[in-house]
Amino acid sequence: MRHPADMQLAFQRVEAAVSGGTHAVAIIPYEAASAFDRALAVHTAAGNGSLDCLAWFGLYAERHEITPGETARDEGRFTLGGWESHLDSHSHADAVRVIRDYLGAGDVYQVNMTFPMAADFEGDPAALYHMMCRRQGNAGFCAYADFGDRAILSASPELFFSLDGEGRVRTRPMKGTRRRGLWSVQDEVMREALRASEKDRSENLMIVDLLRNDLGRVSEPGSVKVESLWDVERYDTVWQMTSTITARARRDAGLHDLFCALFPCGSVTGAPKVRATQVIREMEPVPRGAYTGCIGFVSPSTARGDRRLSGMEATFNVAIRTVIVERETGTATAGVGGGITWDSEPAAEYAECLDKAQFLRGSSSQNLASDPEFDLFETLLFEPESGYYLVQRHLLRMAGSARYFGFVCDEEVWRHRLDSVATRLEQTSRVRLSLSADGSVRVAAADMSPAPAAMSAVLAAHPIDTEDVFLYHKTTRRAVYESALAGRGTDEVDPPDEVILYNDRGELTECTIGNIVLEVAGRRLTPPVGSGLLPGTFREELLESGQIEEAIVHQDDLAGADAVYMINSLRRWVRLDPGYAKIEANESMEERESCTG
Repeated sequence: MRHPADMQLAFQRVEAAVSGGTHAVAIIPYEAASAFDRALAVHTAAGNGSLDCLAWFGLYAERHEITPGETARDEGRFTLGGWESHLDSHSHADAVRVIRDYLGAGDVYQVNMTFPMAADFEGDPAALYHMMCRRQGNAGFCAYADFGDRAILSASPELFFSLDGEGRVRTRPMKGTRRRGLWSVQDEVMREALRASEKDRSENLMIVDLLRNDLGRVSEPGSVKVESLWDVERYDTVWQMTSTITARARRDAGLHDLFCALFPCGSVTGAPKVRATQVIREMEPVPRGAYTGCIGFVSPSTARGDRRLSGMEATFNVAIRTVIVERETGTATAGVGGGITWDSEPAAEYAECLDKAQFLRGSSSQNLASDPEFDLFETLLFEPESGYYLVQRHLLRMAGSARYFGFVCDEEVWRHRLDSVATRLEQTSRVRLSLSADGSVRVAAADMSPAPAAMSAVLAAHPIDTEDVFLYHKTTRRAVYESALAGRGTDEVDPPDEVILYNDRGELTECTIGNIVLEVAGRRLTPPVGSGLLPGTFREELLESGQIEEAIVHQDDLAGADAVYMINSLRRWVRLDPGYAKIEANESMEERESCTG
């Protein structure tokens, strides 16, 4: 559909088709806004990079429920180049200052400014969509549309609106973001910071008030209600603040009326909506396209009633976290943005945009097999006379990581399985407790080999990346440790026993199977978690009892240390022999099960 005058007719045809048992799908770009309300200012739709029309509708005989990403083929492969922003931090800061001038003049209260990013793309868009859905975790409003020359991939966590068969409308605007922490404690701090943020609450409330007003235009008097306010939800890369508003549509209201009242969602415009769209058109030089528009479906419902919308159910997303792949040019584009208010700091706003784009990062030269599922695990020491050593600390750490990654978590089940295995153990053993995302648990036991009096060690050939979240959680993704072990030296007969890791600031972090402690002038020092390491259970026990203390230590500190130890809950204290020359070559991989404490 290409002409604004055709929009109402198109929705009438959709309603008629759905009443007859057909299912409808709709993709409505942001630039369709003026077709619903001429006062809303947008660019023309042509050349928006996603759809060269104001709206796209498809009618289907059947609807099948699937898991997000299920449409991706197992053999799908793609190559995605580095993402380049069309707006650097300085230009973004200039735009924020202009918007603040409008805010100061009282023209607007909030403006949602966005900018595009682009990357080279080759391969199967469905494979990229599958990866996006997995990385967005519990994003509940995903969509994939392939038009041959281009594909629209949306892993949106935001509901624009849903409609049940009795005319009840529900909308969940999303406004307020914090980056996820890297480890469990840091992550909780970030969540609580968002929950308590007056700035984010204020921005969210502005959009709630806007949507209450929008819904009021098409709802029965007194039916608009705020069901929940300032909920904080976890996604793979960010925490998001959402609120929920519900209403009962008027008896004579149809789908077109809903869109005239609500589109585009206030969370992607700002408030007041008309003036905000005018500022957006001034500040954003290109059309948004499908990004910040909506994608959804309308289906028959078994509910019946005397309302125009009775017998119809619908769900539409706000098309954020959305990528457009154009096959002819071999490019992928995506948009990011955020709400600008008087309290906005340009640098913080730009950083928030980049945080939102994290679900796109790390995607170069990937296929589905290179982004595998993983398990959490703990390796516990069992001694017949005393049972499991530090079992509570192990379970607390696993529970924290389970919550972090969204794994099904039931500590009672874990304890029961461990206790069941313990009844069959007659000697000192190491017991591995594994947890999958669906909550399934496996326990395996093996005999403990004698602890070495000392271990030889070398420095790793390359620094670790402190932004790698898997360093801070005990998972089966252990490529960092396996790579370090593979390069332990050129002596194939007697390679060093252990490798000491460090970050790009030259700070020591840990060993591959435990934490590290340096004894210096009577003090026993262990690196802080922020240096990039797994917080071991034995390390936590020693810190709490005051036997060791946290301090940043560097590679050069090894030579001056009175002693260096590897510690974990299986071996406790193991001295590392001096000989920390940095390794230069990588040799063949040696399989080794980590027993990090």
